[in-house]
Amino acid sequence: MSTSEKKTEVPPSGQTASSPPAQPRPTTTQSGPKPITSATPPPPTPNPEKGPLISRRAFMIGAVLASAGLATASIASGAGIFSPLIPPPKPETSFASTSEQWWDGVQSGPLGNMPWKLFYWPYEASASPYYRNILVRVPDAISSQTSQADPWSASDPSGTYAAYNTTCVHLQCLVNAGFADNQYRLQCPCHGSQYEITDGVPQKGPAFLLNLGRLPRIRLSIRNGNIYAEELEGTPGLGIK
Repeated sequence: MSTSEKKTEVPPSGQTASSPPAQPRPTTTQSGPKPITSATPPPPTPNPEKGPLISRRAFMIGAVLASAGLATASIASGAGIFSPLIPPPKPETSFASTSEQWWDGVQSGPLGNMPWKLFYWPYEASASPYYRNILVRVPDAISSQTSQADPWSASDPSGTYAAYNTTCVHLQCLVNAGFADNQYRLQCPCHGSQYEITDGVPQKGPAFLLNLGRLPRIRLSIRNGNIYAEELEGTPGLGIK
């Protein structure tokens, strides 16, 4: 076949002879819209710790100074903040008469009868039960002995009188009038201590064995037939050394 007879190739549709062959387009993948994500909230900011308005040391110093000031003012004014807790003592008081049957009981013995009376002085029973006292009219057989042993006793033509606090100096039980070993005694019902009626000195029991003090006594006076309590010597429960 001659050259002239060679067939001329017809380019595909859409292309010209001078156009280069079409190149394939790169395939692109389109992604969908990105999801909207909410931002993570920041952690809450802690409130700053508040310090105390006043330090413990400063508070304690202020409290001590305030207490000292109150105590000083109370003492200086004479009307202390604790005064309502401690009632004032009774003044000199008449609590019996030599001309009347004043006794609460009578202790009998071979030396005669010994009338006695209980009374509270210088404080009421509501203040303390340990200010209970006993007044006795000492039998005539031992009246002179009592006057010599107890200068705080009182005498007149009706007899000799003595008064003692009834709180035992051993363990603070309350003693009562009694008779033991042929003697008039103040006897403790708890542990058996006994005190001489003429001077309040321990004679038997723990108060004697432990060499404790004698019972507190009350200074008496007699005026116009009335018996007065004037002064308390010693401390209830501790006695007189």
